[in-house]
Amino acid sequence: MWLILFALLLAVCFDAGAYKAGHLDPSFGSGRGYVTTRTGAVGNIFNGALGITVQSDGKIVVVGAAQRTGGGYGDWDMVFVRYLAGGSVDPDFGDAGTPGIKKVQVGTGWTIGHELIIQSDGKILAVGVCQDTNEEYKICLVRLNTNGDLDTDFGGGTGYVKQALAGNGDGFGASLAIYDNKIIVGGAVTTDGYYRFAVLRFTSTGILDTTFNPAHGTVLQPGVVYTPVVDRDAIATDLVIQSDGRIILAGGVSGSGGLKAYGLVIRYTANGELDTSFNDTGLKTLNPVSDSNAYSYSVLLQSDEKIIVTGAAGLTASSYLFAMRLKANGQEDSTFGTRGVAKKLFDGSAYEYDGVGLLQADGKLVLGGYIASGMATAYIVLMRFTLDGQLDPSFGTDGLVTTSGIGFGSVLLALEKQADGKIVACGGNGQNVAVRTPAVQADVLVLRYLNLPSAISSAEIAQAKTLAPLICLGDSNVDSAVNFYNTFTQKYDDFLTTSSVGLACRS
Repeated sequence: MWLILFALLLAVCFDAGAYKAGHLDPSFGSGRGYVTTRTGAVGNIFNGALGITVQSDGKIVVVGAAQRTGGGYGDWDMVFVRYLAGGSVDPDFGDAGTPGIKKVQVGTGWTIGHELIIQSDGKILAVGVCQDTNEEYKICLVRLNTNGDLDTDFGGGTGYVKQALAGNGDGFGASLAIYDNKIIVGGAVTTDGYYRFAVLRFTSTGILDTTFNPAHGTVLQPGVVYTPVVDRDAIATDLVIQSDGRIILAGGVSGSGGLKAYGLVIRYTANGELDTSFNDTGLKTLNPVSDSNAYSYSVLLQSDEKIIVTGAAGLTASSYLFAMRLKANGQEDSTFGTRGVAKKLFDGSAYEYDGVGLLQADGKLVLGGYIASGMATAYIVLMRFTLDGQLDPSFGTDGLVTTSGIGFGSVLLALEKQADGKIVACGGNGQNVAVRTPAVQADVLVLRYLNLPSAISSAEIAQAKTLAPLICLGDSNVDSAVNFYNTFTQKYDDFLTTSSVGLACRS
């Protein structure tokens, strides 16, 4: 009887269609593939995660904003949440009384975390923005010890930095990286009444590095380099560091006075000068969809030094998520997508947002964001492109996955990959969700998607079908059968669990 049931299980689990990547991971979040966490006070709806990373032990950490108890709109703390590999909050992390959750107030007003990384020593470093005295916006850094306590070796004993800028200008910290034991921050600073792309460099203890002071760069103050492009706001939302230390920023220039918003990429040398070997000027504007507003949200670096920029573009009643690939010299790579651009159209959508990406170990590109015709109906989209920029049919349905029905509108704001290749994402779910801010998101949302090989070989399936019954029957070759089958099911453990099969065979 068990053998018959086992054979039926094999027939279902070995359906080739079941092995495509892109399914929510049933081993995460009690079988749902996602978790939601209320980080603000009960009844508040201003919580969300904007950055995500994975520790070497498989724990997942997010950063974002949490509404303060009794506070109104915009009254946020920077919030960190750490999850165990299965999706439950980590009881060994966080503030007393709120296991898994750590809140930090940096400015005298609100504080938001945008991105975080795990240092080589396991400490957690995040960047964001805080509102301080006289309502100035300041770039802030926060570093935590592995248990979630503020690291008193950072920021002069406080565990955080709120960076003052020359002229009492505003700052916006969006992304960070560590290179040569220095902290590199990308974002924007204000000059002449406009936000400008900016790079800041700090020492490992959080002190602004005044040696970052290029003779031929535009320096706001030693340690802060910016680039004026046009008299419109321009904010960098992501950065990546090349192996030689060159710094690539990606973001966008806002629309104004009937002018369209567009994506922007700037590359600097390691010492902060514009790199004129990149598109001859150091700058590259991106207009992936004709006559549309466009914005870049993430920048990725391939092993061959080609650059992928992802983002979103919108028309009146339709919207796109896009990826553009540039050669190392800043020119469009015509071997990718159509004239260097891969994009997906969503008709009838009044909004589409984000367009964040990650590169898999095999070079394929995963692109995520959210779509909405109204914020209450916001839903998550995830897609995968092949190395030449075509939708990958081995992912989801024809390369596309949609996730909806989680709360009252759901958004995806950041992506990361685990060591096993699974995709983790974060954002929020709630009402009236606003792009790249935690505005009116009821809960932190974390999802995990399967990311198995495109297909299991027919030879593997045939061998598994042949050997599995031998395990149940106690065949003389049981050792080799068990070894193979354990290897097989470990490789594809998301759809077939060895332990449950083993129990069935032994009953």
